Amino acid sequence: MSAESGAVTLRRLFIKGKSKASSDASWIENLNANAFADRKLGPDEENHGWAILGNELSTNFNLDNTVNGKFVTFSLRKDTKRIQRTMLNLKVKERILERMKEMETDTLPQKQKVEIKAEIIEELNKSTEASLQIVQVIVDTARKEVFVTCTSDKLIESFITLFDKTFNVKLLEANSMACAENLLEADVFEKILDKPGIELIDGLEVHPDFENSPEAKLGSGFLTWLFYYLQAGDGHWKGPHVGEFGILMEDYLLFEGEALGTKQTLLKKGLVNQCAELATVLRIGKQIAKAKLTLARENGTEATEVWSFMINNMKFDLSSLKVPKFSDGNSAARTLGRYNYLIEAFEILDDLYLHYLELRYSRKWPAALTEIRNWIQLLQQGRDS
Repeated sequence: MSAESGAVTLRRLFIKGKSKASSDASWIENLNANAFADRKLGPDEENHGWAILGNELSTNFNLDNTVNGKFVTFSLRKDTKRIQRTMLNLKVKERILERMKEMETDTLPQKQKVEIKAEIIEELNKSTEASLQIVQVIVDTARKEVFVTCTSDKLIESFITLFDKTFNVKLLEANSMACAENLLEADVFEKILDKPGIELIDGLEVHPDFENSPEAKLGSGFLTWLFYYLQAGDGHWKGPHVGEFGILMEDYLLFEGEALGTKQTLLKKGLVNQCAELATVLRIGKQIAKAKLTLARENGTEATEVWSFMINNMKFDLSSLKVPKFSDGNSAARTLGRYNYLIEAFEILDDLYLHYLELRYSRKWPAALTEIRNWIQLLQQGRDS
């Protein structure tokens, strides 16, 4: 997965506090000061630092390879050397048996066993190649947002730590709750903390084993509402920042959480809105935890711009993200066009999410919830008829 081409997985983080313009010289200075430096690794050691995005063996940062419009781009390179424990134990056991045979003895002193283990570790370390991990980074200095091609929490933690050390900037992962706080006024956001989820079925008692975190409840409420909104309407959306889109949400839906039965139900392949199981999973309180969205926009020519991605309810990561191909201009222009398309996927999501939040925490919500419940009942009646 690469930020440069093809499908990519992106996690978003918010910059807390001030963000310097991409033209600020300190970006280059700080990246060079904390660039990846090759060194010999011992057993179970790590080495990490910044590298050039798209050429991660290079660390000579300059404006041409790091700044493109409002974007600052680079990569986290992390090398790790790990000794395989099963192999280590087998080699030590073998060496001990050989040594006992040479010395014609049935046992060895503990000191010699420790020395043998140290020998084997050194031998394995010489023959073991370090594993390399790459996280590509796009900093949108205008939006004060950072996008990384990674969803590993451990690797994200390493990235955040080095980013803070390098730029003295705090980052906040943009999960469903953080996105809501970023989009809403403080007084509206306070209402979310009291009731992050929605009750599709009035009075449904959910078993404690199926209780989700506030972030998961908030995200599931949004995705479930969005599915209803598209099924009840004509499948179009017009946002204040991104224009008018056609949206499909029919190819992959993962439902989660209920009062009985299995925790998850996956509906995919074909029109899930016509699937008999859809009414059942909604009727017993399951809501959408992960979904595939396809978005299409007319751009004034014969071509249609299409985005597609998977989104989960809590982290709001966009996985398998495909964006329109930007083919105009030179290499730098095409790269800039692709970055803008990547970020626009999140802008579309923000517009949809803000509309839901403003509805969910307004006086109009009780009526909207009644409509959703009636829709579920109609689905169930159609299934039973």
